Amino acid sequence: MEHTISSVKENIGVVFDECNFHDVFNVSDIEKILSGIYKSWDSSLYRQYLKKFKIPERKQIGFFSKGMKMKLSIICAMAHKPKLLILDEATTGLAPVVRDEMLDLFLEFIQDEECSIFFSSHITSDIQKIADYVILIHQGKIIFEEQKDDLVYHFGIVKCGREKFASISPDDYIIHRVTNVSVECLVRDKEAIRRKYKDIVVDNATLEDIMLFYIKGGAA
Repeated sequence: MEHTISSVKENIGVVFDECNFHDVFNVSDIEKILSGIYKSWDSSLYRQYLKKFKIPERKQIGFFSKGMKMKLSIICAMAHKPKLLILDEATTGLAPVVRDEMLDLFLEFIQDEECSIFFSSHITSDIQKIADYVILIHQGKIIFEEQKDDLVYHFGIVKCGREKFASISPDDYIIHRVTNVSVECLVRDKEAIRRKYKDIVVDNATLEDIMLFYIKGGAA
């Protein structure tokens, strides 16, 4: 049993929203610690990542910027070649350029079909860039679980006046809300709605639009 648990840990890399390494350590200190913990630790890969992301080797972590600390946390999670990366808001608060670098690294990681990433994030653009499946959790409950491509390419938003809204069957939309100037509906198949209601505008829906519809709900 102990051997099984150890094997599972070897295959998991975890990154939190803050760097948890002690401020007095440098990257060599971190390597000495982690190489003793993970049998699969790859020093060559670790050094390769350090060079690629310009992480200073002699500087104490306490003097790193937030971006460098998060880069180091992610590098350490990946240097023992896990099969699963668990990321808890790992890109939150990073500068756009740094975040983009990390997302590109994650995309490289999942090119290997045996590797997966499970991550939580409030940054919908990050989710849209790297996720295959999206689970929306609100107040501790799962609101939906959908393939990302279905959400992005098939969902849409109907915008119309109250009179035209009255002509739309409740079966054709998921949620509706009333604004000061119109009624908006979230629909699952925008092309089908466009064909059925030719005089009604159906816009594309972003991931953020969809999430806000589900969280805020409809209005009578």
